[in-house]
Amino acid sequence: MSKKLDIWQTWYYQPGDFIYGGILYQSTFLYKPPSFRGKSSASIQDNTVVTENYQHALALAFAVNEINENPQLLPNITLGFNIYGSLLVTMWIYHATLQFISPKNSFTPNYKCGNRDHLLAVIEELTSRLLDEIPYILGMYKIPQLVYCYGTVNTEITSTFSLYDMVPKGIQQYRGIFLLVQHFNWRWIGFLAADTRTLNWFSQNMLPEFSRSGICFAVIESLTNLDYEAGNMNGIVKMYNTVLNSNANVLIFSGDSHRMTILRWTITTAMKVATERPKGKLWILTIGMELKHISGQTTWGVQDFHGSISFSLRAEELLGFQQFLWRRNPSNAPGDGFIKDLWTHAFGCTFQDSVEGDESQDVCTGEEKLESLLNHIFPKSTTWESYSIYNAVYAVAHALHDMYSSTLLRRNRRILENFTLWQLHQVLKSVRYNNSVREKIFFDYSEELLPRFDIINWVTFPNHSFYGMKVGWMDPMDPTTQALTINKDVMVWHKWFNQTQPVSLCNAKCLPGYRKKKKEGEPSCCYDCILCPQGGISDKPDMADCFKCHEDHYPNKDQNVCIPKTATFLSYEEPLV
Repeated sequence: MSKKLDIWQTWYYQPGDFIYGGILYQSTFLYKPPSFRGKSSASIQDNTVVTENYQHALALAFAVNEINENPQLLPNITLGFNIYGSLLVTMWIYHATLQFISPKNSFTPNYKCGNRDHLLAVIEELTSRLLDEIPYILGMYKIPQLVYCYGTVNTEITSTFSLYDMVPKGIQQYRGIFLLVQHFNWRWIGFLAADTRTLNWFSQNMLPEFSRSGICFAVIESLTNLDYEAGNMNGIVKMYNTVLNSNANVLIFSGDSHRMTILRWTITTAMKVATERPKGKLWILTIGMELKHISGQTTWGVQDFHGSISFSLRAEELLGFQQFLWRRNPSNAPGDGFIKDLWTHAFGCTFQDSVEGDESQDVCTGEEKLESLLNHIFPKSTTWESYSIYNAVYAVAHALHDMYSSTLLRRNRRILENFTLWQLHQVLKSVRYNNSVREKIFFDYSEELLPRFDIINWVTFPNHSFYGMKVGWMDPMDPTTQALTINKDVMVWHKWFNQTQPVSLCNAKCLPGYRKKKKEGEPSCCYDCILCPQGGISDKPDMADCFKCHEDHYPNKDQNVCIPKTATFLSYEEPLV
């Protein structure tokens, strides 16, 4: 049954003198898969919750409450927040964005009354699809926007609209992927981008570097070029034929959390409508594309990502955060409009006052414990997204604190009440501080953080649970090939590859005794293998040319080894016969 959602039901509010705006991905719509016999597009079926992401909202709340309790940081000033769930729907996000510059409970942009709830900054998860739209609105008002979960490639957007990237830009990730592909000697791969902008940037800036190292691409495409949208059967068919059915074993997917949901949905749908099962792939996923529990759709493409590799940001455990999580329940969460939705989807129960509950489900008591949930449903440790949000809250607070001395803050509140956001930008760009776990946080010249990447190998289980295992890291500040460290011995691989490290080549390597011959019209990684000419040999695999043996040697029958000639001498006394 379809569910009608109201934006006012998907928010979390806590008042303050200054407030943070938040646009966080908590839930989204499901689509009913189409069939070849029916209409060509899918229909909205229901909404679902990405249960792990509730931790993101709690990280923002935890950081704000921690600052409010710290007498050394912004004394005499109370911070609050107003968080909306994005639903990954443009209409919702536009509405939420304009609501930030409207009075509470009234949609009246540009009208503000009272001396509280002054908007300080907006922390948001922008998908690639929204990056060209949302920043323009807040940028006009000079409102700092701190973006997590998606590494952009367009520096112009960042500089023009005062975006602060909590995730390093795409070029840092692609350099890590380049080193990873080299490390495993994969020479025939595919690249799928979420949008045309990313595809064009990659083709112009990264493709030459891959090519110089002998790495070729079986397919280079974007979801935009494939006319792909969730529910579009034509897009699914193109996706299947062009990408999923390509002859490359390794595929790079550069996208975001929204596109990851679409990819999983697509693979599941393709399984149902394809005449044959798509070939197994080793996926290399950029930041923000981890496997996550989608309530009601636990089987969506999970097993297909066994052995996949993703890039993540390093996260430290925040002192007191876990206890903050475990104390959480619907009875002690005033203003939290997300918690009941999370509760019903994570625990599989329904509240007695719910008009949309399933009568077959148990009644939620509200005393269920978040710590009892499986880790893939609700993580026990601090996720990198939560850690990024926590650091973003503190970065703005430190910038505001640096604008005025503690003495001024105590003596004259009106100074802060009349400040303008453009002043905050100048300080935020140069802010430097040590967070609660003593990690130094600062933005570089391009207004992005440069933390170390973790490399995650995904392990899935028959019950559709999963686990992200850290197997290495990459330091974006290290310009050498030593920037990548990885432990191959602990990695797992998909059963499609017989649980061994996959080989990804356009064709099998030429054996010794043969040489490579380029195929006309094909990339340099694709070639024929032809036997060395008589008198020539090749003694290594994949040699470009054969060579002749020295005068005192001759080729063996397989033309892969030079054999010394035997010298025979005759004396004058010996007969010729």
